[in-house]
Amino acid sequence: GVSTVALVSEQIIPPPPDLQPIVDKLANYVAKNGPDFEEIIKAKNDPRFEFLNPWNSHYSYFQLKKQQAVEAAQQRRETGLCQHAK
Repeated sequence: GVSTVALVSEQIIPPPPDLQPIVDKLANYVAKNGPDFEEIIKAKNDPRFEFLNPWNSHYSYFQLKKQQAVEAAQQRRETGLCQHAK
């Protein structure tokens, strides 16, 4: 199979240390609360959350973190379901 990593053409640029916790935390919130939550934050036009815009250099990092958070949440749910089934 073809690796999906090859499809990510943008370079993933980690944010500076002062911004990284904000990006990581928001990625987790969006994974938990869904895409509507991301739209609400984006609509506020807060300069701290400029990484939500595709033109921002940290956008691809945010997308990666969000995808990882969504996958982690799905695994937790599946693990939880398995434990309840026993």
